[in-house]
This record gives sequence, C-alpha cells and structure tokens, in this order.
Amino acid sequence: MHPNPTFSLATPEDFQSILALQEQNLRWKLPPEKLKDGFLSIEFTAAMLAEVIEDLAIVTAKVGQTLAGYRMAQSIEFNRRFPLVSQIIDLFPQLKFHKRPLSSWRTFISGPYCVAEEFRGRGILEGLFDAMCNVTRQRYEVGVTFISRANPRSLKAAQSKLHYTPLTQIKFNENEYLVLAFPVVSNLGRDL
Repeated sequence: MHPNPTFSLATPEDFQSILALQEQNLRWKLPPEKLKDGFLSIEFTAAMLAEVIEDLAIVTAKVGQTLAGYRMAQSIEFNRRFPLVSQIIDLFPQLKFHKRPLSSWRTFISGPYCVAEEFRGRGILEGLFDAMCNVTRQRYEVGVTFISRANPRSLKAAQSKLHYTPLTQIKFNENEYLVLAFPVVSNLGRDL
C-alpha cells in the first residue's frame, strides 16, 4: 500500500527526477506497443525546466520520496518561441471558449504533464490538475493545452477525467493535434 501523494511546486532539486520520468516517456524512445499508454512529444532540458519555474510553475506529485508525476504551466509569452505553440496562440482570436474569443481571456499554456506508469489510475492526474489550477487561478482564467491525435490515452483523460473542452484541430509537421481549453476559476463553472 502506497502512502497518499503530496503535491507541491517543483524546485531545482526535482529536475533530475523530472528529466528521468520524461526520458522514460518520450515518444521516440518508447516501443510501438507502449505508445497507446501515452507519451511525451516535447523534450525539456534542465535549463528549460528552470525557465518554466521562473515563468510560471511546475507542479509535482510525490508518493513518499518518489516522483509520481509532474505538470507544467507557462505564459503565452514564454511559448511564443516554439513554432507549434505559436501557431496555436495565433488562432486564439478565432477560437471560442464560453462564447468569447480565447484571446479575451487571461490564458496560459498547460503541459506537458506525465504520470509514472506505476502510479497511473490512482488520482495523480486529477491531483496535479487541481494543484496547477490552485497555482494559476490568481493570474489566469483559462488554461490551453494540445494533445497529439496519436495519443489516445491522454486525449481520453483530458476529456473524460478532466473535462477539457475541444476547440480545434491543427496539423503541424505531419502530426495532428487537438487543442483544448479548461477554466481555472470557479465562476466559469468549475469550483476547484
């Protein structure tokens, strides 16, 4: 029996564990039969992790001393340098969320997130989501994420467990991504 997970903001002391978990789940390092269980499409370095916690946050879930999962959140400005995310941000004026253009909300980019295989199905994903919303809700109203169409486990979790709203689908470098949004403030219908 594992103890209950604890959720907290990442510090540089967590980087080694985050990078190790990332390494185990990168799309191009997984055998084909493991891809159906979820994967990461973007590789971060320790320097990039430092930039993320300086910009907004990385939330971690630990069971005892073991990293069970993590979730990142970054500002729009931080993400402008990444071509895929910049393409998504450029669509914000045309995308509607709660009947308003996405560009009219105080918005951040959520992700990537990863839960260690041995801790999946135990509420870690939902706990990371709630912890991230608690960190971001003072400055932001809406989170936006994107998930590869080739990642059915993550798509299902985003929609059935976390109730994200699909906004559009885009193609980038021959890959298709679903763009989704979610409220982080209770006046949008989700009381966290």
